[in-house]
Amino acid sequence: MERWQGKLAVVTGASGGIGAACARALITAGLRVVGLARREAKLHELKQSLPIALQPQFIPRRCDVSKEDQVVDVINWTERMLGGADVLLNNAGITRQTELVAAENTEKIRQGICPGAVNTNIFPQEIQFYVKDMARLQPENIADAVLYALRTPPHVQVHEITLKPMGEIF
Repeated sequence: MERWQGKLAVVTGASGGIGAACARALITAGLRVVGLARREAKLHELKQSLPIALQPQFIPRRCDVSKEDQVVDVINWTERMLGGADVLLNNAGITRQTELVAAENTEKIRQGICPGAVNTNIFPQEIQFYVKDMARLQPENIADAVLYALRTPPHVQVHEITLKPMGEIF
């Protein structure tokens, strides 16, 4: 991870779940992180939860990545104020209703790291009854995979990592 020491990562969806776990892991590994999310208060909570010595390494910025103008603004700000990002972790959470074998689903399943169900708040309240006993990964499992990809030597290109919890039903 030496080549990433002091480098800047931009993490979308950093207010909770996978994004927060990844931001925390990246900071602990020596990177600075611009954390993007709609819930700015949650970003500040994450910053306050870090050890005091690491808090300056987390830069919270409100951004709704579904709004292109906000994304352009925050990337321009990052370039102007911080010299640009070295790592982009485009994590802002969504769910997809598809099956791996369904026709014409390529865009629905295209990702760099493909997790199965993760124990986050992404599942709407109305389906909690159905997913409460579902096998799930923890956000830290995804953060570990991100760190693995970053730890590979420069001549190694990681195209895809698929993580699934043991006993997953889909």
